Amino acid sequence: MSLTDEVRKRRTFAIISHPDAGKTTLTEKLLLYGGAIHVAGQVSARKRQRAVTSDWMELERERGISITSTVLQFPYNGYTINLLDTPGHQDFGEDTYRTLLAADAAVMLIDAAKGVEPQTKKLFAICRERKIPLFTFINKMDRPSRDPLELLDELENVLGIGSFPMNWPLGSGENFKGVYDRQAHTLHLFERSAHGASKASVQTTDPRDPQIRGMVDDYTYAQFVDGLELLEGAGEAFDRDAMMRGEITPVFFGSAVTNFGVQLFLDEFIAMSPPPVPRALRPSRLPSGAPQDDKVAPDDPQFSGFVFKIQANMDPRHRDRIAFIRVCSGKFERDMVVHNERSGKDVRLSRAVKLFADERESVEAAFAGDVVGLANPGAFAIGDTLYDGAKVSFPPIPTFAPEHFALVRSIDTSSYKSFGKGIAQLREEGAVQVFYPFDSPRTEPILAVVGQLQFEVAKYRLESEYGVKTVVSTMPYTLARRIEGDPDLAARAQLPSNAKLVEDWDGKPIALFESEWSVRLTQEWNPKLVFAPFVAEVPQEVVSS
Repeated sequence: MSLTDEVRKRRTFAIISHPDAGKTTLTEKLLLYGGAIHVAGQVSARKRQRAVTSDWMELERERGISITSTVLQFPYNGYTINLLDTPGHQDFGEDTYRTLLAADAAVMLIDAAKGVEPQTKKLFAICRERKIPLFTFINKMDRPSRDPLELLDELENVLGIGSFPMNWPLGSGENFKGVYDRQAHTLHLFERSAHGASKASVQTTDPRDPQIRGMVDDYTYAQFVDGLELLEGAGEAFDRDAMMRGEITPVFFGSAVTNFGVQLFLDEFIAMSPPPVPRALRPSRLPSGAPQDDKVAPDDPQFSGFVFKIQANMDPRHRDRIAFIRVCSGKFERDMVVHNERSGKDVRLSRAVKLFADERESVEAAFAGDVVGLANPGAFAIGDTLYDGAKVSFPPIPTFAPEHFALVRSIDTSSYKSFGKGIAQLREEGAVQVFYPFDSPRTEPILAVVGQLQFEVAKYRLESEYGVKTVVSTMPYTLARRIEGDPDLAARAQLPSNAKLVEDWDGKPIALFESEWSVRLTQEWNPKLVFAPFVAEVPQEVVSS
């Protein structure tokens, strides 16, 4: 196929939701129907099986939550699918934000009983800010659920996005029997499989089939018919252009745990979702010779991409670091030499892999829309732009302002080398920011994070991956400010007793505060310095609690 044809066959999307809405379950079922796994919860690869596909970290399995983003690439009906599974917990919102930068579309998962929840609002704000086409899957219809029309109204009233139901549910809870496909005008009736581990049996029929009336109670049947009549009476047609602008979301009803409606959703999503789209460049650094062109087209023959994630120790057999690269244009080829815009160095991409959770397989070629894993001996950092040919620079990936701080100490001094290596790796991944007491020996780092749960993850990973037992002592600070101005004045800055002077990884001065009042007082005491907030180029509703 030509480069243009290859690009058209790519679909790269992320799944977002509030915790416990069923995101990991839906991910597993999409893999099941996509043929990537044979039994939900197990993955067949390299002639062996591994329990739980997308949650590869042991702590994720213990806690039952997604802690880190995962890439799952698989073929389906002639398409190459790049599924980006993101953490739902708000403490890992920064990882989710970076992953959404690599997506061309997003699937928003809604609990049919709970509707739009707080973390859903934050993740939706990211999608709206980036104008990502959004698909909605209203999940858990196999449990007692709210009225479907009420859920659609909530999408519009709470999130401010129009909704267009692509299918309509027949019942809910124990009475959930199937969904009506409004495009094909057929009713899909499902039969439950054992524990939802295999594909659900389905038969299609006309919604006016007399047998349907006898399958459910009077109320359920009336609700189904009345809802359909209301929707059809409105006479509205689906507006794909409005979806691409982020103004309307197609809505699907179903149940991931029972597999009801999953394949119908997957097939329509593949047909409706966009292939890779042009990527915006950093406005001040456009390719020479084309100052008027502020985007890179995916079928441009010149290769370009950016690093949106770095992860170490995904597989104990490898113990390496993987840089996740979103290919934005052209064709990636193994052993190609590219230029790193940040470092100014040329890099040979010799060790490239296709990712499927913690599994990896050597890859010879990839195209715009694909996500490729590159062995990272320290050559790449989050946000790096890679390209060959004319200079390309994608916008930087912002760092969230930390809100929680803790002092970390290694219990065993003989393991300090491993301790330092682990701290450096956590920082490189963007999981934590690392500070040290100003102008002091760097023996006890201060970890700065967006969410408290990150401390537990850091402590767990230091012990499980680096063999280091630590003591984590939380600190009372809630704000960090960069100190700008004369370095000598910064080193002698007058701070109140409830503030602390520290330095970041690069030795630049940072001040930690307990309140905004302390920041204002410190600014009054040091008029020749500026105590600047960390820049986070994200909507305020994303970073606020």
